[in-house]
Amino acid sequence: MTRSYPLSSDLARGLVTLCVGGAALAGTASAELLVHYRLDESAGSLTAADEITSDDQGAQDLTSVGGVSAFVGNPGILGGAATFNNDQNQALVWNAAPFIGESLSSTGFWTMSAWIKYTSSDFDTMVSTGQNFNFDQYAFLGTGLGNPLAEYISGQSDRPRARKPTDSNDGLWHHAVWTIEPTTDPAVPQGQTDVRKLYVDGMLVAEADLVQQVVPTERIGLGGLVRGDALPNQVANAYEGELDDVGFWDSILTPAEVALLNGLGRFAGTTLSDPEIAAALDVFNAGTGSTSIGGKDWSFVTGLVGVTGEIGGDVAADTAFIVLDGDAGTGISLASGTTTITGDYDTSGQVEQGDLDI
Repeated sequence: MTRSYPLSSDLARGLVTLCVGGAALAGTASAELLVHYRLDESAGSLTAADEITSDDQGAQDLTSVGGVSAFVGNPGILGGAATFNNDQNQALVWNAAPFIGESLSSTGFWTMSAWIKYTSSDFDTMVSTGQNFNFDQYAFLGTGLGNPLAEYISGQSDRPRARKPTDSNDGLWHHAVWTIEPTTDPAVPQGQTDVRKLYVDGMLVAEADLVQQVVPTERIGLGGLVRGDALPNQVANAYEGELDDVGFWDSILTPAEVALLNGLGRFAGTTLSDPEIAAALDVFNAGTGSTSIGGKDWSFVTGLVGVTGEIGGDVAADTAFIVLDGDAGTGISLASGTTTITGDYDTSGQVEQGDLDI
């Protein structure tokens, strides 16, 4: 079963009143970031460094497949970015056995996060994983011949997936997160299903309940689809667009964590591994207090109107806010005391760039 969601609430354009303080919320343990590619390499680089070096697998650095660099000096949303020109020789690939598979396969939980920017409507794979020497085992985030952004794991003939209702190929930076949560479903003969969720710009846009599948994780590719072939560097569906700050976790991020990755990334320039994200989550879970991020104090607030993940306001005016629980109307904001601020969104779910002082 597949479900899609609107990209923004009925707030559209309106006033939001913030009140600092409120009841504490139940918290969840933070996921472990297994792999993190900031993609801030210098122009001409043929490798991309994994920032996570302390886990059991060590650093899983990526290497250009055909010796053509994806780094041309273009800025990303968080530092530099990898720029792909529909050339499989630019794809950045890791080949190993195992990759992050031991951690992922032991739990069945999965989260992938990436900043994406593209205009193409062709078959484009932004981020993918695969198995060594098994052609039909792979997973990817991408698009296809006019089909909007979607996730997909090979192995099912009907190709179900969580798919965004409308595409994001507007040449703006978007934050994409894909989570997989195994669950028991008595209505399914196998007894196990995967709840797959796709978030764009901090908001849930699609969800699908599918027969459980193991995500193949012996290989990873940025800028193309890695498949298990006799040639370890064979890549398909080359990407035309840009990538920034890509990571994988061995558990699912909560909606609040996803919202913080997008919101603080835009407002404060935080990356996936920045401790400020965990500090903001602690404030939200405590239901009180504040924390300094990027030289600004972000406080727990109530009275927000909007779906989880919506953002608005202005950093320079100290009115920026991030909705972390749309049902409860709570989140974090730069506002102090009780303040009225304006949220300004367009219908695509992409926050209008004029509203953000970043």
